[in-house]
Amino acid sequence: MLLSNSMGANASFNITGSAAVKMIGTKDQPIILEGITPTKGTWKGVMLNSSSSENIWEYVTIRDAGSTVDGAIVMSSIVNQKPSISNCLITNNKGYGVYCNSSSTLFTKILKQHHI
Repeated sequence: MLLSNSMGANASFNITGSAAVKMIGTKDQPIILEGITPTKGTWKGVMLNSSSSENIWEYVTIRDAGSTVDGAIVMSSIVNQKPSISNCLITNNKGYGVYCNSSSTLFTKILKQHHI
């Protein structure tokens, strides 16, 4: 099953407090978060401001985001924030692919492309 969610103008996906989101796709069937139109900056992106270590993203594609000044994925400096983000594609976004001011994030095999 392919999971895809098209985000409208100024939409964002916010994960805050102690909330956790597990997005686990596969190489052949990634989870896709994209703009309603294939244009850089169509939607804000993912705002990850959660203290949970249960945020796990595998094989997720994030595209057409970045209408904020920070990036397609924005992570705050919450103490002990430890999301695991692996095998993800961050593409066709405006601004940064990932903006992170937390030193405890685990990134593996992330491909960022086509940003301005």
